[in-house]
Amino acid sequence: MSKRVSVSPDVNRGAGHALIRVEGLKPGAAPLRFRLHRTDYGADWLGPAGWQVSEALLEPGSVLADDTGVTLRVGPDVCNEVPEGSFEFSIPSAGIAEMVFWPEIRPQHAGIRRGSRAGRASAGTAPPAPAPVRPEPVPAPEPAPLPPQPVPAFDELDTTLDLKRDDLPPPWPEPEKPVQQGPGRSRLWLLLGALLLAAGALGLWYGTRPDPEPASPPPPAAPPPQAAVDLTRMRVPEIVARGNPAEMLSEGNRRLSSGQQDDGLALILSAADLHHGPALAAAARFYDPLQPRVPGTSANPRQAARYYQEAARESQPEPGVVEQRRALQQWLQVRASGNPRGEETLILKDFW
Repeated sequence: MSKRVSVSPDVNRGAGHALIRVEGLKPGAAPLRFRLHRTDYGADWLGPAGWQVSEALLEPGSVLADDTGVTLRVGPDVCNEVPEGSFEFSIPSAGIAEMVFWPEIRPQHAGIRRGSRAGRASAGTAPPAPAPVRPEPVPAPEPAPLPPQPVPAFDELDTTLDLKRDDLPPPWPEPEKPVQQGPGRSRLWLLLGALLLAAGALGLWYGTRPDPEPASPPPPAAPPPQAAVDLTRMRVPEIVARGNPAEMLSEGNRRLSSGQQDDGLALILSAADLHHGPALAAAARFYDPLQPRVPGTSANPRQAARYYQEAARESQPEPGVVEQRRALQQWLQVRASGNPRGEETLILKDFW
């Protein structure tokens, strides 16, 4: 029995969602994974990280079945990558392969590419380091109390002690004339008064002296140097899991130049998903039809326009990005002249 396949926007879910209807298909035990294939570019197969040169199976977000067929729901991972046009749609497990027309579906988030599944699963932003805790100021120790001064017995006093006014701390009040009670008792009261004044002066000095400055916190310890890692022996998910976009871009360029187009492009796109300026510029130039091509790859003006737009929005764009984006715009304007429904016209509408 022939199957009829049609694609329509998912109006219930909004931008970036579509419904793929397959008439006459009954769901079985095998998962309904599908392929999308185009014939006008070198990167012909849609994969988890965008269009690529090798075949890939895609999983729908959900599958709805009824008496007449099944409906596959797909989200922004697919709809943001597929422009309006004709594509070969196939479900290998059900033996279905038909040409379908994919309508214009407004991309989610105004055309900004969402991260690849590998990047979203393992390449998150590292959490910020905790701020150093400033220790509380150490309070000044309380002054030790003065030891009690022994008061000698009356018969042990040196009756020859002669206190002078100049020997006491100022201000010194005018002493009252003591009552004549004998020479020994008057000297005892003078000695007690001198001790009380000395204790008061010492307490006043402790109470008015400035507090010591709080100890400054020690400088933060420098992070230990990272050991050198041989990226050439690591798989793409392992490199992406390290979360270093500069490493992803460097190893991606190396693998592109050595003929590993899929791995190299996946690393560059994962670094671009982290809004790394050099990676955004590298992804745009990879797809730009006006730039030199990597052997075994083809240009994609829509992808080039998307990455040029993101790279130009950086606070400090990479050298040459603004000029190369303007050159691509002029190239598209020439090809879109007189063709208001062409792909070049739609690209200009979406990204300029």
